[in-house]
Amino acid sequence: MSTEEACVVCGSNLDAEHRARCIYCGGVFHQPWSANAPVPTCGRIFAHADAQGLVFACLRCAQAMLEQRQR
Repeated sequence: MSTEEACVVCGSNLDAEHRARCIYCGGVFHQPWSANAPVPTCGRIFAHADAQGLVFACLRCAQAMLEQRQR
């Protein structure tokens, strides 16, 4: 895995371990997998009824979803 890839949210380089792919835009973002991970939290994990499981969304898409639901 390339460490040269940038987070779609903050633009910083991603490491090989603390990352996830957004179910909506397909972008890769920082996702700490432990409480003391030295990376920002640039996404959200949530239960998705259609997927019947946990999914990952970058903060940009998560915010857009929230705004759309509030309309």
